[in-house]
Amino acid sequence: MRIVICIDIDDELAPIAAVTRLVHLRGATVDLLHVMDVAEREEFAEAMRPGLVRPHIREARGSADASEHTAVEELYRRGSELLSAAGAAEVMATSRAGRPERETVAQLAASPADLCVLGRRPNWEDVPSTGPKSVGRVARFVTDHAPCAVLLLR
Repeated sequence: MRIVICIDIDDELAPIAAVTRLVHLRGATVDLLHVMDVAEREEFAEAMRPGLVRPHIREARGSADASEHTAVEELYRRGSELLSAAGAAEVMATSRAGRPERETVAQLAASPADLCVLGRRPNWEDVPSTGPKSVGRVARFVTDHAPCAVLLLR
């Protein structure tokens, strides 16, 4: 069985730990997928138009990107250990950049995956006190377009 687990640095190991409790991993190939959202970078690029932003903001964004990369690498390492201990035969790490919903579906098709695991929205363990408690835009798109089964975590 090939399982793709969508990870986010804000969630840390929570989705991976949930998979180890909910899914039989013995002999499975697991792909930890992280997608860097280009929408955030496009907003930053828009803010970087000449005359609007000081150069130190550009440096801060580069530092934030490096920090995110380091956090993702650590999450891959710790997640791999946890999944291997739970019986996964192989654990891979995949990074993509783009719109998270589209990149996730593209990765599922390219794998090809048997199961996709993702949170219903960022910080999926937090239940908002007001507003909708349904799935977010990424989970909704993946659920509608995935070529395999989808497990939404709550």
